[in-house]
Amino acid sequence: MAYAYSDEKGKFTLNAPKPGNYTLTVDYMGYIPTQIDLRNLNKSLDLGDIEMTESSVVLNEVTVSANNVIQKVDRQIILPTESQIKRSNDTYDLLNNMMIERLYVDPVSKSLEMSSGHVQTRVNGIEVNSSELASILAKDIQKVEYIENPGSRYNDYNLGAVINIITKQREDGGQIAIQTSNAPLVLWGENFLTTRYNNKKSEWSLSYNNRNRGYTKRRRDVVETFHLADGTIERYQEGINDKSKNFDNHINLTYNLSDPDKYTFNVVFRNDLSNTPYNNRRAKLWSNTNDVPIFSRTRLKETSYSPSLDLYYQQALPNKQNIQFNLMGTIIDTHNERGYNEYTENHTTISDILSVIDGKKYSVIGEGIYDKEFEHVKISSGIKHFQMRAENMYKGSIKAQSNMNQAETYIFSEVQGRIKLFNYSGGIGLTRSYFKESDKKNDYYTFSPSIQLSYRPHPSSFIRYAFNIQPSIPTLGSLTDVEQAIDTIQISRGNPYLKTFRVYNNNLTYSYSYKKFRSSLNARYLYHNHPIMESIFSEDDKIVFMDENQKYFKQFNTEINISMNDLTIFGIQNFFSVHINGGYNNFISKGHSYSHKYNDLYMNIMGTFSYKSLFLGIQYRKFQNTLFGETIQKGTNATTLILGYNKNNFQAGVIMMYPFSNNYRTGYERESSVARVVSYDYIKEAERMLVIRLSYNFEFGKKYKTNHKKLNNSDTDSGIIKIER
Repeated sequence: MAYAYSDEKGKFTLNAPKPGNYTLTVDYMGYIPTQIDLRNLNKSLDLGDIEMTESSVVLNEVTVSANNVIQKVDRQIILPTESQIKRSNDTYDLLNNMMIERLYVDPVSKSLEMSSGHVQTRVNGIEVNSSELASILAKDIQKVEYIENPGSRYNDYNLGAVINIITKQREDGGQIAIQTSNAPLVLWGENFLTTRYNNKKSEWSLSYNNRNRGYTKRRRDVVETFHLADGTIERYQEGINDKSKNFDNHINLTYNLSDPDKYTFNVVFRNDLSNTPYNNRRAKLWSNTNDVPIFSRTRLKETSYSPSLDLYYQQALPNKQNIQFNLMGTIIDTHNERGYNEYTENHTTISDILSVIDGKKYSVIGEGIYDKEFEHVKISSGIKHFQMRAENMYKGSIKAQSNMNQAETYIFSEVQGRIKLFNYSGGIGLTRSYFKESDKKNDYYTFSPSIQLSYRPHPSSFIRYAFNIQPSIPTLGSLTDVEQAIDTIQISRGNPYLKTFRVYNNNLTYSYSYKKFRSSLNARYLYHNHPIMESIFSEDDKIVFMDENQKYFKQFNTEINISMNDLTIFGIQNFFSVHINGGYNNFISKGHSYSHKYNDLYMNIMGTFSYKSLFLGIQYRKFQNTLFGETIQKGTNATTLILGYNKNNFQAGVIMMYPFSNNYRTGYERESSVARVVSYDYIKEAERMLVIRLSYNFEFGKKYKTNHKKLNNSDTDSGIIKIER
């Protein structure tokens, strides 16, 4: 037997002892060993490129000491280190400790963000929400797939990245995991309970997430300038502390039946319940049209219940073929009440506006995808269809009935492959969107190509360019032909004539990683052609807010990321990790009657100190402000301190949010020449808020190998037009 190690480029030389028949075995961590029969070997032989397939086998107690990032044509595969898993409890903790570039993780409120769009989360290919993702324990995670600039398969221009968590395979046995994070002095909580049980080829799981928010010292200050036909109104609203309360509950029951490498059948019954008993605001109003100030109060109340049934089937076929089917049905039942009244100091009513909406939305989403792998190429094609109907009854000051039908059909084909040091991916898609309410119709077709090219100039670096065109269809809430009064001056109006528009996305990335050091530089250019943005105009003695297809919207973003993980300092192994990223945004928003530009700098810094079972985390975030239409969304800079203890299956910690803030605020500034508004919300209880976290995991029995679905669809748009101002 003879053996040899490859160099950094994967090249190796192996000398055979004498001529004859040999079997060459090529082995690499994380891949299935590849064997090549060499018959009648009697001279030097160049084997060229040797293809290896990723392994799904779990390696226990693996310590990653070299580069833990594997680059693919459309994704990065990141292996968590033993130190990162040790100081993490759930998925959000682990993602936070892994410090993935351009990904901002809030392990307290369980959220993920990117500068380039929202983040879709999946577990073993299954799209999940934040509560389902948080139910996965860090020690059960094998690897993380990080997919930036998703291609034709996903058909979502707002999608900045997909995080796919690959978990370890399970055997017979069960698991019960509990995690609670609650503020002792404020109604603020994130609580999770997860149970799983495996028996042979079956797995049953039940997950429950309870999310609570409640404040008594919340106010909103607003400065408004309205230009009406008969003059200008200048109004200042001085906020008065009022209360708000919200409860969210998510209950998911899942059954999975699978024979690995053959078939998977998955059923999920989801139940999402939300209750906002009150979300009130009061203010003292000064106006240039009144000699004395008056008072206003807004009362918001909302309940919703959304059950959904998700059926999935995956079948492996001969010759590296695979088919997947997904069928999901959802009902969204909502009740929304908004009351607004103005009164004098002696409580004489000046105006009283009431809006009550009872809405039901029914939707069915079906999808099928076919995959075929060749030696150097993989092809995929599929079709997805949405069918939705919304029935909304508007009552109160304005009475109306709205029945809307909406459909979208999307077909795509995609090819991925590699030629030496180049990887490529290309796809084409066609979308048909349809809307109908009464006699108003909208039927629109959109062509959506995508392409990705990547080149590896060095084993530790790569360059990737991605381009795609994606459609964006209007929401049912924007399309409904109903208007509602916001207050005595402002009106919100739907627009059934909105049309689907195209979004052009260009992205260039350079990344370098070596052992414990990682860095990347990213540039992105986004162009919206005739986007749906706000339109504000004066009509009689009112200001009307309505969505319309405007001229264009542009965004240029550049961002740099630097991270160093598990550094040894003062002789302490894996003592310190740090991640720094900063970026610049340039926005240009062009409407039919307005043009706005906005520049913004942002930055995130995170450091973690670890010693044995103790860890200290520090995060600072300079909020990333954004412009769209005529509105600039602004937030507060955030600092979070986390001190924790993690031992075996138990974790305890103390979290301090906004420890240095005495002016927590979020809000927006509208740069309209018709209705300029500066509005900020203040929450006193958010300043220096203390949160106590406890978690415990109990496992029994063995673990059993189970396969998981690759498709998942969801519907969360209720289809009603709501006033939240």
